[in-house]
Amino acid sequence: MRDVFAVAPLSHALMPEYTADYGIYSCPSDLDSPENFALNLDLATQFRQRPWLAGRSYAYLGWVIDKADRPPVSVGSYPALLLLEALLGGTLDFGGAVLDAQLVAGLNALLLRVGLPPSLEPNYVQFLLDQDITGVGRHPATGEGLGVGGSDSIFRLRNGIERFCITDVNAPAASAQAQSGLWVMFDQFGKQGRTMAHQPGGANVLYMDGHVSYVPYLRGDGSQPPLTSTMAATVGRIGNLR
Repeated sequence: MRDVFAVAPLSHALMPEYTADYGIYSCPSDLDSPENFALNLDLATQFRQRPWLAGRSYAYLGWVIDKADRPPVSVGSYPALLLLEALLGGTLDFGGAVLDAQLVAGLNALLLRVGLPPSLEPNYVQFLLDQDITGVGRHPATGEGLGVGGSDSIFRLRNGIERFCITDVNAPAASAQAQSGLWVMFDQFGKQGRTMAHQPGGANVLYMDGHVSYVPYLRGDGSQPPLTSTMAATVGRIGNLR
């Protein structure tokens, strides 16, 4: 088995305080979902033993990503990610892929700060990832700060974090607008959108204010985040999607 990352919520950490049904992590439209995956185990047992299975149906990054529509980047500009790819034996398959600038810059900054993990034991890696990222660099082409709100930090999702995305603090509805536009979780759609459960192409997206919208996937420019080609390439490679 190859070492990969689970781009998914840690299901057992939410049970039973926040949800009582493991079935919500399995999309009924996904033919490769845990519910349809032949393990001869009930869903609760599957997720307790293999929590990464939640990443088959859904993607959850855990950070505020507010610049998923910026010009793509290549991994060659981010040496820490090149080292991580080598550590994982080329599993990430970054190659010449065009990737999401903010997410890649954030992961690179995190690795530069904490160093490459001495162990890939899941609990240790989860500890490293469960934190705000500081020291995020600028976009190599545009010079824009790739932290949240143009800062040098990418924050973990949590209550009230939307205030860091607000550009006009004098606008009375600014907080609500920020929550309604801050995406949290979405149907997995893999490398270049080839693994979508909802055809002809799109995903349901959960936003921080609790509403869900269907967002179509448009190849090339014009897609609404997080359904962009660069996010598909980045999430698909990090999670090593089928």
